[in-house]
Amino acid sequence: MKKKNIFLLAALAGLLSAGCNKTPLDSALSVPAADRSAITGPLSRLTVRAGTPGTRITATNEDDTVSDLQVMVFGADGKLEAYGHENGMQVSLECTNGEKKIYAFVNTPSLAAIRDTVELKTHPFSLLDAGAQALPMQGCVVTMVSGNGNLVIPVNRMVCKIAIKRIKMQETEHYTNPHLELERIYLANAVSAVDLDGNISEWSNPLRFFYDCSPLLYDLYEDDPLIIEAEQTLGNYFYTFPNATPADNYSSVWCPRHTRLVLEGKFYDGAAFVRKGYYPISLAGLKANNCYIVDSYTITRPGLEQPYEDESKLTEGISIRVADWVENDPINESL
Repeated sequence: MKKKNIFLLAALAGLLSAGCNKTPLDSALSVPAADRSAITGPLSRLTVRAGTPGTRITATNEDDTVSDLQVMVFGADGKLEAYGHENGMQVSLECTNGEKKIYAFVNTPSLAAIRDTVELKTHPFSLLDAGAQALPMQGCVVTMVSGNGNLVIPVNRMVCKIAIKRIKMQETEHYTNPHLELERIYLANAVSAVDLDGNISEWSNPLRFFYDCSPLLYDLYEDDPLIIEAEQTLGNYFYTFPNATPADNYSSVWCPRHTRLVLEGKFYDGAAFVRKGYYPISLAGLKANNCYIVDSYTITRPGLEQPYEDESKLTEGISIRVADWVENDPINESL
């Protein structure tokens, strides 16, 4: 599958209007003169533009939507020299000549209060500020600025996508007429706030599901029960920040561990209720801008009594496919 990359193209142009943005945006060049790096020469005007074929400004069902763009220019001393924030895909600003570190942020809350790269590196980005059509993206280049010119900054999604395509029920020797009433699918041990260096500052759904988590992390499920030798198409996508925690853990006492995709439901044998069970799938080494796909999951027995228990007996033979960000795939957004 082909990955969608969004590129920021700088060209000579005027400012775009903030248009129909719901709240006032910070104006370009909003950095007070006292907070800028020392002026060492004439100013250069940059117009930074975001756009590739298929990228949208308006709401769509795709997760490549761009709602706004922020550009931050830092001098060699790490101090913020220029800042612009516009609704849409273009920002115009001025900076001095010389070596600059230039960041571009898409679909993130305002960063206007940040004054140097130290503050920016430690600033937490929260999943609660994101949406399926407003996924945070960022990119950075170090370049020499010398007069007006063109610039390209590639930006990538700061989150990863977890997908499960279908589930099926398979007969076992222990049950004559099993079926599952699936109630919920969610991400447990999900990273919900992280800085640019990948330092985790907040977790969501530690161990199990909580209703106050981001809607990007779960989907309630109402459909016919999954019966023997039957298959149901799911196509659900969920989003979380990367999780590089090296080792998994199955303790009921919370500590950092792998993110888990959890199916939760009630297992029956005929009319007899067996128990409510959990079917977790551990996801190791989650990286930003990647999609992790479970193509099929087979139910053969009641789930675990707790979602944090070792799932190895339930997931023998399961494979998790790491893919480029999926394009134009029929999905049920977890919103």
